[in-house]
Amino acid sequence: MPSQRRTIMVIILVYWQIKEDRVEEFEKYWKTLGNVEGKKGFYREILTEPVAQSDSKFNTLSMTDRNYRVYMNLGFWNSVEDFENAVRETMPKTSQTTASGRTKQVIELEPFEFKLRERIVLTPIAERGGSLPDVSDLEDAGMELLVRKIAG
Repeated sequence: MPSQRRTIMVIILVYWQIKEDRVEEFEKYWKTLGNVEGKKGFYREILTEPVAQSDSKFNTLSMTDRNYRVYMNLGFWNSVEDFENAVRETMPKTSQTTASGRTKQVIELEPFEFKLRERIVLTPIAERGGSLPDVSDLEDAGMELLVRKIAG
């Protein structure tokens, strides 16, 4: 078991599996309803999606399926408690009942979720490099590349 060391932040990785026909709804949710800016302990979040590459050495993590679209959310927080308090209202609702010795758990999914989102808490151990570019700069660069590709 890893040692419990105090760090200046935790990273919450959320693995989303989104119905193909509900991708826009999910992205809008993430950008608006799921927005955590200004919440206590929040540093930064980045929503990402896998990009298939023609070179197989870059496709060794199986995260693609024709039935859903995968997104990975990386959230940088002061603590797990800050994260939990900030997203409590958007966490899936759960209930549990027991009858005849059997336990039934019910978890409500958002309409766009193909499967229940999964989370793991990561702690920084070391780092390399400088600061990250602003994602809006990356979006502009991506759109420019897309326009060039379409234009031929």
